[in-house]
Amino acid sequence: MEVIERRIAEGDTSPLTWYWAGLVLERRGELVDALVRYSQAVDHLTTEEIGRSPWTRLMASSRRRVKWVLGLELDGIDAIGEVGEVEEADRYFDLLDLLRTPAVVNGQVRVWSRAELAEAREFRPGRITADSIEAYYRQVEDVLREHGEPVAVEFWTFELFMNRVNALLANHAHDLPEEEPIEDEAVGAVWPPGRNEPCWCGSARKYKKCCGSGHPSGRPQAWGPAGLRAGAEVAVGRV
Repeated sequence: MEVIERRIAEGDTSPLTWYWAGLVLERRGELVDALVRYSQAVDHLTTEEIGRSPWTRLMASSRRRVKWVLGLELDGIDAIGEVGEVEEADRYFDLLDLLRTPAVVNGQVRVWSRAELAEAREFRPGRITADSIEAYYRQVEDVLREHGEPVAVEFWTFELFMNRVNALLANHAHDLPEEEPIEDEAVGAVWPPGRNEPCWCGSARKYKKCCGSGHPSGRPQAWGPAGLRAGAEVAVGRV
């Protein structure tokens, strides 16, 4: 770093010098100062100019990487850079949150179908169990009760899952894709059913003896997004 600082003091303000200074500062954990240097390396360039050179794209990638860790909003220059490891992990687990944590949006909710969970259990019997499947639907029931109004339920399939993954990849430089309205023909159930009607979760039991029984949802699933995200943060060195 002393050599780089001496070069800067002598008037060397080339983009490459700013880049190397930023890289050293980032490795030291001085992320704000690193962002300043990375920005100095590319801020005088247009997005078209940055896109023409592997070196300038590398500088943009470094700027994006540090901004993401600092929690700053990405811009057009960052969109040219590649996704860093921390951002990739964050977006992956954001997607898990989206798919595994039920949320009522505009009177609609998407949940995994029992058929898909049963098939997944065959491949991952150690992580997906009969108890964890029941706990999942109990958690959905908790969300629906908290909402307190009728809700249209659509059941996730693997095809729908991949559509969401592809949408996320296509929008990797931006926020998660917004939820699209559920088509009428895709509605699998309406909550709440009558107490003596089949449960909305597809168990074939009456609602009053299934999700409507009032049993607590129990402990969070070990395979849920919270547990997996915590493990990922350890893996990428955040904890």
